[in-house]
Amino acid sequence: MRVEFLGHGLHKDHTNTVGHYMIDSFKNDDYYSFVGFSAFTKMSGINRIKKELLEASKKFKSLKFYLGIVPKGTSKEALQFLIDNNIDTWIFCTSDQIMFHPKIYFFQGKHNYRFITGSSNLTSFGLFDNIEASTFFEFSKNNQQGKKLVRQFEEYFDPILNGTDKNVQKLTTEVLADLEQSGFIWPESKTNAEYEFVKSNKKAFDKRKKLKFDKDSLSKIESKPPSYKNDSDYIPAITEDYLNSWPDFFELFKEFKKENRDKGEKYSVTVPRDYKNPSLYNWYLKQKIYHKNKILPEDHEKQLKQEHFYFGEPTSCGKNGKRTLN
Repeated sequence: MRVEFLGHGLHKDHTNTVGHYMIDSFKNDDYYSFVGFSAFTKMSGINRIKKELLEASKKFKSLKFYLGIVPKGTSKEALQFLIDNNIDTWIFCTSDQIMFHPKIYFFQGKHNYRFITGSSNLTSFGLFDNIEASTFFEFSKNNQQGKKLVRQFEEYFDPILNGTDKNVQKLTTEVLADLEQSGFIWPESKTNAEYEFVKSNKKAFDKRKKLKFDKDSLSKIESKPPSYKNDSDYIPAITEDYLNSWPDFFELFKEFKKENRDKGEKYSVTVPRDYKNPSLYNWYLKQKIYHKNKILPEDHEKQLKQEHFYFGEPTSCGKNGKRTLN
């Protein structure tokens, strides 16, 4: 089983987003079924995955959304799009003081399953821009832990997945009209999460000027030991955690090679800085640094050479041409 942390929004160059993984999964020929849960859904989010979503809706055997409905949460445009494109959609709308709040994106394939769960709603901010955190699971159909995860998910949400819960309803044109007339659904520009909230957030923050950090004091915080004069001198420690995780990253590197084999030998073994999994890039850069400084473990070097790992100079550069390593 492959398990990864998906965090995005905190670092501006981060591409390890739920949105990128959804796009990749919709394009992957192995997958034929999708179930998506979201508390808030906006056209802004659908627009950023629209091409791949529409292609998948034509080739997948099953593609369903289960969406939460609260006043000014999910937009009219998003629901209308799903209706217009015959995408099977169910809504959860209740008078209770609870709300439908899960964010789950589950892909089933001929050989593998992908299960993403965390904080990302089906909005542009949620999928790509906000500071979000999710967990990505990928496992074969025969993996016992994976089968248990799917079983628990399906058993827990059975009333919703089967449409038997009293608060669940199939989305139709008539249902959308009813939601709009009753005040649940509004045009996207008047929904809270991506318009009024952002606007009011800025106004409130402007009042906190006296509480902002003193930028001059930040220069006093050392991020590296004093002996590191510049980035080129930086040699990350070989820790026990690093050694324990090395085999997993080596497998991810081999997967990267397969994904990029059509780019030629050098580029299929050169992980770019903006790769969708930044952790793999950091691991890749460490191999080069350790090799250059002649401290790369012998068995690691042997395995890397068997995969034709490129030990040339790191190509990662920031604005000043310096290597970066988290």
